[in-house]
Amino acid sequence: AYTPKGATVEESITERDASTGRAAVVSIMPAPGKIRVESSSPIEVVIENGSATAVDQSSVKMSLNGKDVAADVSKSGDIVTISYTGGLAAEANTAIVSFKESNGVERSAEWSFEVYEAGAAPAGIVWTGANGTDIFDEGNWDLSNSNVTVIDPNVSIDADVVFSNAIVDIPQVSSQQRFQVASDFTITVDNSTISLSGGSNDGIGGPPGSTLPAGPAGPILNVVNGSSLETFFIFQGITMNVDSTSSATLGGGGNPVNISVIDLEPGATLTFTSETIDQFNTEHLSKLTIGGAAAEEGVNFTIESDGNSGSIIKTITAAEAPALSIVNNGDGTVTVTFEGKLQAAQSVNDPWQDATELLPDWDGTSPLTIPASEAQLYG
Repeated sequence: AYTPKGATVEESITERDASTGRAAVVSIMPAPGKIRVESSSPIEVVIENGSATAVDQSSVKMSLNGKDVAADVSKSGDIVTISYTGGLAAEANTAIVSFKESNGVERSAEWSFEVYEAGAAPAGIVWTGANGTDIFDEGNWDLSNSNVTVIDPNVSIDADVVFSNAIVDIPQVSSQQRFQVASDFTITVDNSTISLSGGSNDGIGGPPGSTLPAGPAGPILNVVNGSSLETFFIFQGITMNVDSTSSATLGGGGNPVNISVIDLEPGATLTFTSETIDQFNTEHLSKLTIGGAAAEEGVNFTIESDGNSGSIIKTITAAEAPALSIVNNGDGTVTVTFEGKLQAAQSVNDPWQDATELLPDWDGTSPLTIPASEAQLYG
């Protein structure tokens, strides 16, 4: 197991190491440190059982703000999902999930997030779109609840920023500049579409001197509630969180995630228009987390070419994990029922290969019944 970003764990293992074979956290929702979480949002921790240890489901406990809550525990194949859907208070919330591994080792994770009050008037500056779609036009903003007087490129906005039910353009301006928000503030893109226009190569960023992951951090950018965000880059300490219903596109090449980080909730999509798969893996993989957990291809995300010079990252949700069951029939045979493609290895240290290569008389369909003497295969 390992520590999701922003969470503390009783037995600290800072990176998931698949070679240990231990149960490992795949994702946590809401993500640690996330703000403007809806009160109806579930709390969900997804764990993948390993070859050496698995979650003792009877040992699972969850508390919210110091009080035990009734958590649902379900299992599909090697994926164990711990969830709570009893509603969240409109305040800063702290959740703790604990469980034992099958070897008796006790694990616990603690993280915090902030729930906003539905219908509450947002503080800071609010998009109105009264004068069009230009993000830098003050006529498109309600500035009355802030000290902000200008919305200019590369000038820090010292206030929270809210786009709600909005259609917004980031236009081409002189040189390459950014919509800039000061540190300790939040940009919320809620049920909105933000797009580049006029061949824009401009982006969204924090103030000079902000840098992640080293710090100091710049603003938080939350893309939520079915939103679509397109920007050329994020720069100067941005933490961009994309929820399970939303998507983000980065149009720049070179380094469009520049001294910034991204967290995708399972279900979110991230597209790089000008970064190939190899460029993503070299430049940006270390900057990406999935539900607060380190991004691992094939574990919590997939990546594919867009057919040109870009790449598309899709998160893997718990619901997509294929089911697998193995039953000893008591007659000298074992039946394996599965979804997808069955792979196996002849020993713990051997590489995975399609099970049809090891069982040439089998056509690859489920279920598979084999003599118990062949159950030594690792699947």
